[in-house]
Amino acid sequence: MSAGERIRAWAEAMVADLNPDALFFEGPGDSDRAIVGIATKGPGLASVVYDEDTLLATIVEGMDGERDPEVDRLTEAREWLEYNTKGAWMGESTPWVMVRMPLHELIDEPD
Repeated sequence: MSAGERIRAWAEAMVADLNPDALFFEGPGDSDRAIVGIATKGPGLASVVYDEDTLLATIVEGMDGERDPEVDRLTEAREWLEYNTKGAWMGESTPWVMVRMPLHELIDEPD
């Protein structure tokens, strides 16, 4: 079983009782590796949460065979993510994409 499969199994088990209709992203690459947890918004309202940077990396990996050689890989992956994932509202069960705070920059700033 791959890391993505183990992560997906964990997320499916965690969200099963909270929201059996919770959705998972599908796309180029192993998007399951980008799952970082479950967010709850109230009774029956739980969604799978993905890390944006990891999701972008998995999209880049998965697009290798179908990419335009004239376009930067990260730019193409970001466009795919914006249109096909972040732009897709599938109801209350739509997964969330989390953008990490740059804590190392925020904490290490002198006062």
